Amino acid sequence: HHHEREDGQGYPDGLYGKRLSLSEKIIIVADAYEAMISIRPYRSTLDPSAIRKELQTNKGTQFDSEVVDAFLEIERELTAQLRSSRTEKIIPFHGSIHGAN
Repeated sequence: HHHEREDGQGYPDGLYGKRLSLSEKIIIVADAYEAMISIRPYRSTLDPSAIRKELQTNKGTQFDSEVVDAFLEIERELTAQLRSSRTEKIIPFHGSIHGAN
C-alpha cells in the first residue's frame, strides 16, 4: 500500500486515514523520501531542503501529518549528529609513492 494516500486519492485500494496502519503510513513517507533522494532517468536527486518542503507541503493530503513531523525531526537530529561528528582525519602514509619499499 505504499502508493496509498492520507486523503484516499492513492491506489490500489483508495485507503485513507485510520484505514491505513501506522506501519503503512511510515512506509509511504519512507518510500517517497527514497524516491526523492534517488537519481531517476528524468531528474537528479532533490536537494534536502526541497525534500523537506515537499513532505511539509503534502502533510495531511499525501502523507500523515504526525508521521511527517516525526520523520523530519529524526532527519534533523541525524543531520545535526553528522555535522557535529565530522572531523578531518589525517592518515599517515607509510611507504613509497612508487610502490617500492
